[in-house]
Amino acid sequence: MILADFHVHLYRCFVLPELFSAANDNFRRAAEQKGINAFTGVLFLAESNGYDVFRQLKDGRKIGGGWTCEPTDEEQTLRLLSTTAELYLIAGRQVNTGERIEVLALGTTETVPDDLPLRTTLEQVKNLDALPVLPWGVGKWAGSRGKLVDEALLGSGGIFPGDNGGRPYGWPEPGPFLSAADRQTAVLPGSDPLPIAGEQNRAGSYGAIIDEVVDGNAPAGQLMAAVRTAASLQPCGRRVSPLSFLVHQLQLRYRNKKC
Repeated sequence: MILADFHVHLYRCFVLPELFSAANDNFRRAAEQKGINAFTGVLFLAESNGYDVFRQLKDGRKIGGGWTCEPTDEEQTLRLLSTTAELYLIAGRQVNTGERIEVLALGTTETVPDDLPLRTTLEQVKNLDALPVLPWGVGKWAGSRGKLVDEALLGSGGIFPGDNGGRPYGWPEPGPFLSAADRQTAVLPGSDPLPIAGEQNRAGSYGAIIDEVVDGNAPAGQLMAAVRTAASLQPCGRRVSPLSFLVHQLQLRYRNKKC
C-alpha cells in the first residue's frame, strides 16, 4: 500500500531529518487509523522558484539525523532511508501565475516561469509530462480567479484539483472537488506545510491511499499513471482545525514568524 502526500514544501527554516521523520510518523498514524499494516510513504515536492532542495540532495547534500538518500532509475525520484523507515521523494514545482493562482507541476525537475497566464502555465506543465494540479487556497478559488480555476478544470482534461491539510475540517467541499467527482477525476490531497517554523511536522499528515505496491525503481511514473487513471483517491490523515487555520493566517502576517 502506498500513502502519498501530493503537496510538500521544503522551506529554509525546515530541518530535513525532522521533516522526514515527522512524515514517516504521520504516515504511520494514518495507516493505523485505516487498518493498514504495511505501507510505503511518498512525498511529492512543490518547490517554488528560488528553491531546489531536491537538486541539492541529488547532488550529494547530506541529510543527517540518521537519514540518507540514494538515487532510483528516475531523474525525479530519490529514495530516503533511515534505520527504521523508507520514503520516496519526488521532485516538483509550485508556480504562481500572472493572475496569482498557484499551479503545481508534480513529478518533474524542470522549472516553469512565474507570472505567465494560467492557460500558458498549464500548457507548459503538461508539456513536461508532469501532473498539473490547481491546489485549493483560501481566497484564491473565489471571484474572478475562481472562475478561471473552474474553466481550467472543466477544459481539455488532465488537470487535477488539489486539496490540502490547511483547509479547515468542517468547511464545505469546494465546487471543483464536487465537479471532479462527476468527471471521475481524482482530487490530490497534500499537507502543504506553511513557511512557519514548526510546520515541517505537518509533512505526510494529509494525503491519499493508493492500493499498489511501490515500484522502487520507478515510483514516480507508477504513481502518476495511477493518478491519471483513477476516478478518485481515498484521503488519509487530517486537516487543520478552524482555530489552527486562524492562528496560521495571523502568523503569516508577521515576518518574524515566517521562514
